Amino acid sequence: MKKNFLFLLLPLFTAFFMQAQESLPSLSKAERVYGLSKFWSEVKYNFVYYDELKFDWDSLYMEYLPLVEAEEDFIAYYDLLRSFCARLQDGHTNVYYPSKVYEHIGRPPLRTQLIEGKVIVTEIRNDTLREAGIQIGMEVVNINGMNAVAYGEKYIAPYVSASTPQDRVNRMYNYEYFMGPKDEPITLELKDKNGKISKQEISRTMTSQSNFPTLTFKVLENNIGHLTVNSFGQNDFWDAFNETYPEILKTNGLVIDIRNNGGGNSNQGYYIVRHLSSKPFKGSRVAIKQYLPSFKAWGWNPTWFVEEAGLQQPIQDKEIYTKPVVVLISERTFSAAEDFCVAFDGADRGLFIGSASGGSTGQPLFIDLPGGGRGRMCSKKDTYPDGTPFVGVGIQPDIEIHPTIKSIQQGEDPVLNKALESLKK
Repeated sequence: MKKNFLFLLLPLFTAFFMQAQESLPSLSKAERVYGLSKFWSEVKYNFVYYDELKFDWDSLYMEYLPLVEAEEDFIAYYDLLRSFCARLQDGHTNVYYPSKVYEHIGRPPLRTQLIEGKVIVTEIRNDTLREAGIQIGMEVVNINGMNAVAYGEKYIAPYVSASTPQDRVNRMYNYEYFMGPKDEPITLELKDKNGKISKQEISRTMTSQSNFPTLTFKVLENNIGHLTVNSFGQNDFWDAFNETYPEILKTNGLVIDIRNNGGGNSNQGYYIVRHLSSKPFKGSRVAIKQYLPSFKAWGWNPTWFVEEAGLQQPIQDKEIYTKPVVVLISERTFSAAEDFCVAFDGADRGLFIGSASGGSTGQPLFIDLPGGGRGRMCSKKDTYPDGTPFVGVGIQPDIEIHPTIKSIQQGEDPVLNKALESLKK
């Protein structure tokens, strides 16, 4: 059983072990057990979805105790904690390496997605990679001599904390796929659209040349506005939206694109909706578990603090945008971006087009772990105002449509095209 967990990442981290292990602290057996026990205990009392687990958390803890007792390697110990945490299947519940470890980890400026069962290049963020012949739409056939899909299942899946299958796949084949020691390049076998195979060695120290502004806006055919909001977590959001809004008012319809919005501050999303609705609308309903020791002694169930969804008021002293609106979502729509979707849905302002969102939001509670790492667990349950869950499910599109390998290779955006088509009606 030990080999199933402790050596999964050895091919990825061999160079890192050799070069950086000396700079990492050495944890005693007591410290290692304490770290596991602290995370286990905090989850029991603070993880808001604890009562919904489909397995016995205490039994899993007992399984891991001898593993952490025996594992003296610092990185492998943290990988045990990460795999332990991953069993909770929650996107806002994670274990993080100490900062010293992250100083030695990188990923090249290249992104992929699992599309039609294949790992496809979807973004190239450095001209050097383009000059080397890498093209959007290429299939990653093998990585470091291993089948591309199997690689994700073996080396990444055991450590992925995700609330939904779509978020799990996204993290495996997009966010975390190329991560590893900075000093260890990756070798890819790539297949182009004509079936030609090429091999590329790519450094993890390459920097990204892409700029991802908080917000962009352009006007498309038929005077349809395309507002892309990449984050609800940047301080420049407020000024950027206020400066853009007069241009939005001139359009005949609006596409709000949050397919790559990982969240941030829910109030930023609500602020947009306040410009779209002339009537008050509701945001998310909040529930927090309250632990009262005497209730446990009496055999009573825990109580819940519930904050019903509050009314958000339309923006004052501005013209309300009343033209048709659609929102584009994907598995990368996450956290506060999903809170925006709940509010948009409550305002009844238009359709969702794309694929189900990541299905995770809430308030993480952070704890310190031995050796400088950190853990967190979701302590707040958010739902639709009527209690309908979207965590663990995702915001569902009214019109479901996915990119295809062909559309990626041809530079087409079928999701945006469908939105433009719907606004013409």
